[in-house]
Amino acid sequence: MNRVNIPKMKEKILKSYYSLFNNNSWSLIEEDWDNIIILDACRYDMFEDLNSIDGQLESRWTYSSNTPEYIENNFVDETYNNTIYVTSNPIYRVDEWVSGNIKGSFDKIIDVWIEGWDDKLGTVHPRTMYDTAVDVNELYPNKKLVIHFMQPHYPFIGNTGKEEIGKQDLRGRVKALEQGDIDNPRNVWELLDQGEVAVETIWKAYRENLQIVLEYTERLVEDLCGKTIITADHGNLVRERAHPFPFKLSGHPKGIYTEKLVKVPWHTVKYESRKEISDDKSERRNDIQKSDESVEERLSDLGYL
Repeated sequence: MNRVNIPKMKEKILKSYYSLFNNNSWSLIEEDWDNIIILDACRYDMFEDLNSIDGQLESRWTYSSNTPEYIENNFVDETYNNTIYVTSNPIYRVDEWVSGNIKGSFDKIIDVWIEGWDDKLGTVHPRTMYDTAVDVNELYPNKKLVIHFMQPHYPFIGNTGKEEIGKQDLRGRVKALEQGDIDNPRNVWELLDQGEVAVETIWKAYRENLQIVLEYTERLVEDLCGKTIITADHGNLVRERAHPFPFKLSGHPKGIYTEKLVKVPWHTVKYESRKEISDDKSERRNDIQKSDESVEERLSDLGYL
């Protein structure tokens, strides 16, 4: 008798369930905008609660529960000479096929994580993303911009994250090393699932991350011209039920299309004028500038590896 592959079975049923409650397909790149600001792992409900940026808030279903899937669904295998991608997230480099195809998708890819990585925080601070996005906007006023902030995605850079969860995460990594699990030290979501950090603490730190990035997002939308949309690539689970099943999950595993993972904000900021967009190619800067080892170190800081 063949053994049942439970994880594969769960994924298949969840995908079928997702297709039932949401069949309205849409394309990010075909929507009407001049600038897209992506807040990584930003849940719709949390954005709705904490956002104070003036505009009209709607929701969208991303069809993606992690960033590589989001990039593949929206940007790969097309050419957008009128668009520049400014990103603090190196995850697109993991999948060779995605990496190779996205390089040719945009007029430019600005990898802020290469020079702007904060080793103490283990991520790119939103201040660095803000500064870079302002510079790119001034240099290329006739290009559409996709600006991909790392927050509110873990690591948590607020007081709670640094003072409480940071210590928990460090203990978890030390314990993994002591057990000889050098290649797979546990990230914060594994610690949460194993009861080594409180759900309430995670929620507090997660919300702090969103509050911090929203401060810089609010400043950025004032500097950008044209029609700006604030959205997210996916949400995040915090020991929550992966509906319609009774089991609980944390983080944002690929292929799990429950509402808290795929329902994201679509916030249209008030604007007065539009950009005059140009398809003319500018001097490209799509070179791979970091070794695979360096990329893996950064992805490990973000909890991906």
